This record gives sequence, structure tokens and C-alpha cells, in this order.
Amino acid sequence: MIFGDKKNFAIRFELDPEDNYGKFMLGKFCFYIKNQKFGDWNECSILLDVMNCLGRSLRNNKKRYCPNLFDLNDKKIFDLIFYSVYDNNREIYRYLPENFHADQWSCKTMS
Repeated sequence: MIFGDKKNFAIRFELDPEDNYGKFMLGKFCFYIKNQKFGDWNECSILLDVMNCLGRSLRNNKKRYCPNLFDLNDKKIFDLIFYSVYDNNREIYRYLPENFHADQWSCKTMS
């Protein structure tokens, strides 16, 4: 099932029918931004954890205001975020305010 428009932003997910929709809600998901897929569709995830993580991120969205990023071009911002996630690059922290803490948007397992 896809929510949104892949040309702009969309979330695709599918529950694992073998899981019988149990406690953990096993399944697959990925994001689309401007028709580019983010995530591995072939990897099974615990969707309950994903849902909890996204919920915390949305509830804490005002705590991640980073005006230092506004002066950067879109490629630089994308690269900072991308490489901080996929390569554990810490360069993005040079642009974040002192009161910005990773635990505000942490995705620790809630199960």
C-alpha cells in the first residue's frame, strides 16, 4: 500500500501475511522522495518500532530547528543528512544548535 505521491513524498508498506498481524507487525516499508526510493524493500522490519520512531519524531519536530542549515544549498543539506545516517559521518553536528540532542528523535525499540 502506498500513501502519498512518489513524485513528491510517499510511504509504501506491506504487512507480512505470515506474521498474522501479531504483536510486532512484521512487514516491509520504504519512503519515496521525488521518485527516489529510500529503504530496502526486501528487508523485513518490525513495523511497530518504525511507527513508534516516526511518532516520536513528529511529536518532537519543533526541537530540531536548525537555522544554520538554511544557508546551505539543497545538495549539501542532503549529503549531511544522508552521510550522517548511512556512513555515521558527524559533520552535520557542526551545523546543529547546542540544545539539539539526538535523544529527542531517538528510535529506540519500544516493544
